[in-house]
Amino acid sequence: MSKDTRGTPGRNVQRVQHPKLKLADLLRRRRTTLKQFILDLGVSTHAALEIWCYRMGVTSPTVEDFNEACPIASKVNSPLEGIVVLNAPNVIDESSGSVIDPEAPITAPGVYVITDPSFVPFDEPTKKLRKKKEATATDE
Repeated sequence: MSKDTRGTPGRNVQRVQHPKLKLADLLRRRRTTLKQFILDLGVSTHAALEIWCYRMGVTSPTVEDFNEACPIASKVNSPLEGIVVLNAPNVIDESSGSVIDPEAPITAPGVYVITDPSFVPFDEPTKKLRKKKEATATDE
């Protein structure tokens, strides 16, 4: 029996080839920087940059190079994806109008942590026993 050399019809087998061109070389040819390239693409994470580099057939830069080029993009904010994180406004006490420190420990009145070893249970009020009405002796 001879082996059929025509292959499997209808099946494309892609060979994995590592790209020989680096993104830094491509950007040097285009006379642009990595920071400008990231801003033009609207990329906010290194993983998204790797996807773009794979599609273009170039090797992606390292995470350190990505963070060095655009440290703002490594944060959560991504206006193009609809994610914008804002600083929280100051918390103001309604009764006094003073600004409340959010890092201060919260002490709510009447709330006690019973798992705390320093917790001493309250003395429960004793129930008053009803006095039995004494039978009045009536002289009959």
